[in-house]
Amino acid sequence: MSQSTIRSVALATAQPTVGALDDGEFDLVQSFIERLFPAFEQRGFSFHVSSDFAEFVAIRRASANGFVYPTYDPAQSRVTPANAFWVKICNAAGEVIAGQATRLFDTSDFYMLLRSGRVWFDRTLAPVPDFPFACALPNCAGRIAHLGGLWVDGPYRGNKLATLICATTRALTLRNFGFDHETGLCFEPIALKRLPIESYGHPQLALCIDGYFPVSGKPERMYLSHVSRAQALAQIAAGWGLAEPAAVQPPIGAAA
Repeated sequence: MSQSTIRSVALATAQPTVGALDDGEFDLVQSFIERLFPAFEQRGFSFHVSSDFAEFVAIRRASANGFVYPTYDPAQSRVTPANAFWVKICNAAGEVIAGQATRLFDTSDFYMLLRSGRVWFDRTLAPVPDFPFACALPNCAGRIAHLGGLWVDGPYRGNKLATLICATTRALTLRNFGFDHETGLCFEPIALKRLPIESYGHPQLALCIDGYFPVSGKPERMYLSHVSRAQALAQIAAGWGLAEPAAVQPPIGAAA
């Protein structure tokens, strides 16, 4: 398939956004995506893009802790192929052994969207109980990709697979939707290990909730992580996430 044909197919499903890629950026991202196939194959895996969130929820509920982030649960949020997808990683036997999801929000005030609870629960008009939210990171606006639900089954951890999955989801989101910012939320133990910065490709990380968290229904210390569109493109240009399993690559790019 020619590059022009690939571009036409991708743009046919992309949504208009301020952060849409220009021709040069599109070619950069598409080239990176083509390099993902051998990166997974050398680890003995394949990756697939899905909008079947019923399957995603079923797999997550069957996991060790059964936790499902409500942003990607069709019973809680209005996830559709027009605003969300997840990346499914399979082993040689075709078994799903890892994955990650993302959802797009178009908003003039992302923090207001978070405070409203609609990032997690927009299937109902029921109000979300008040919770404390204060973050040292600057607010963002435009098209926001909210990344989450990452897991890797125990026997397959330790070969930089989580980093490769994050790089894959980010590149596919940029190509098919475009974004101005990509964000994520994590519990404090993950933040203290600096996994969002060192493994997930989010150079900005700060505490944002210290108290009641509507998702878990109890007090938590939650951290917001962030990568800008410019940083994401710089990561892709540097090949971040494509290293051999034994290699270590820090996130690329200063705050933009």
